[in-house]
Amino acid sequence: MQLDLRIEAANLNRFRANFASERSLRERVCFPEPIQPFVAEAVLVETYVHGRPVKEYADADIDTRTELSRVGVQASVAILDSRLHPVGRAFATLPWRPLPRRS
Repeated sequence: MQLDLRIEAANLNRFRANFASERSLRERVCFPEPIQPFVAEAVLVETYVHGRPVKEYADADIDTRTELSRVGVQASVAILDSRLHPVGRAFATLPWRPLPRRS
């Protein structure tokens, strides 16, 4: 249970700053941005980040799944290296196109 959503907003801002400096992840991983006039102890409004459910990638071709796995591992290592509170909202982005299916 998050007791003070201002802390969550601060953590999101720290993640955004840390990932902006990670050249290999800068364009691949994004976090929603807290909208400051709407951040309080019990309220957190943030920007919308469009994404796909992970389950959509289960039947993707091997190259797509490999790339998503690589980005996920890199992001996990960056999070561990930064020793930050793990925010539950990170989005790996791949080029937006229909997913190729396994044959």
